[in-house]
Order: sequence, then structure tokens, then C-alpha cells
Amino acid sequence: RTMTELEKCQKGLLYDTAFPGREESHLVCADLCFAYNHTLPSDMKRREELLCKLFGKVGKNPYVEPNIFCGFGWNIEVGDSFFANNNCVFVDPGKITFGDYVFIGPQCGFYTAEHPLDAQQRDAGLEVAFPITVGSHVWIGGSTTVCPGVTIGDNVLLAPNVAIYTAGHPIHPESRNTGYEYGIGITIGNNVQIGPHVTIVTDNHDFHDRYVLKCRSIVLEDNVWIGAGATIMPGVR
Repeated sequence: RTMTELEKCQKGLLYDTAFPGREESHLVCADLCFAYNHTLPSDMKRREELLCKLFGKVGKNPYVEPNIFCGFGWNIEVGDSFFANNNCVFVDPGKITFGDYVFIGPQCGFYTAEHPLDAQQRDAGLEVAFPITVGSHVWIGGSTTVCPGVTIGDNVLLAPNVAIYTAGHPIHPESRNTGYEYGIGITIGNNVQIGPHVTIVTDNHDFHDRYVLKCRSIVLEDNVWIGAGATIMPGVR
């Protein structure tokens, strides 16, 4: 049996974003986000009811400030005592999972979708999605960006304005998979503290051909502290 485009999406394969049912699913999610963002802040019961409809799984005592924006909603799972401050965005064709006692500052983005560098592939509506997984007892400072394929352990602190970026793109429009380096991701261990304005990135473009990426995974082991303004490049362990 040939895989559907949605199955390809869930497996981290290049897929066509115009698959049947996608727009309907997104509109259900958009309506729920709109309803949540326009619910009276004092109506806590209604807010929790809407969150339980919006997310695929919700633990005890969730607290999410408006405005919240999601692509599908059902692909997001949050544990107990989940807190997200104002204006957070969750782009979730890939699964986004949060453990217990995760606190997220305002204007944070969690993006599981990755778009090809090649314009023909982008114009054709092709993309790939990788999951984001966050452990328990994690604090993520405001204006932090987490991109596809990132795993964050337990007891982690990310200061504001941290950018965690993974990459790996199909190179040529005639090849849907050749040239894509699957499994390129970032893993942050337990008990890690990362200072403000830190950038962690797995890709390094070839000097002669911008469509060629030299990608290597990054693993930050347990009990690591990274000072403000640092840049972590491909292959660091």
C-alpha cells in the first residue's frame, strides 16, 4: 500500500501539504484558537474546556494565556501544570510534546515544519516535519524559537531569545528524497542551562553551492551551562 501524504508527514518524509482533509482540520483548529483567544480571562472553566478540545492531550491544571496559535492542535500533547504566556505559536504537522511543569515565556515559537531550499519544491507545496519533544520541569524564556527535530531533557532552563535551529533539505527538485540528511537534530540533555541570545544550529552551507548543506547533529550532554551570546555549530557534543 502506498503511504498517504499525512503518513509521510508523520514519518518525517517529504510530503505534499495539500493532502485531503488538511484544510478542514486546520480550520477546526483555527476556530478553536479564535474561541479561546476571545474567551473572558475569568472564565477558567471554558478556557480549559477549549484547550482540551484543541490539544491532543492535556494534563492537570493547564494555564495558557491568549493569544495562542496552532496549525492542527491534535498533534500537541502537554503534561500537568503546563503554562504558556501570551502570543505563543505551535506549528504542529510534526508532534509537539511537553512534559510536566513546563513554563513558556511570551512570544515563543515551536515549529516542526521544514521547507526546502529549492524554490521549485517550495512552490509545489512540499515540506517535511520533525517532532519537538520537551521534558519536565523546563523553563523556556520569552521570544525563544525551537525548530524541527529538537529534543529538550528535564530540568532545563532556556533564557530569553534563544534560537535552536535544525536543518536538512532536499537538494534538487527532481529528487524528493535524495540529498536529504534524515536524523539531523539537536538533543539537549538534563540539567542544562542556556543563557540569553544563544544560537544553536546544525547546518553549514557549502561555499560553492547554497543548495548543499553540511549537517551534523548536536548533542548537549547533562549538566551543561552555556553563557549568553554563544553560538553552537554543527557536530558539537
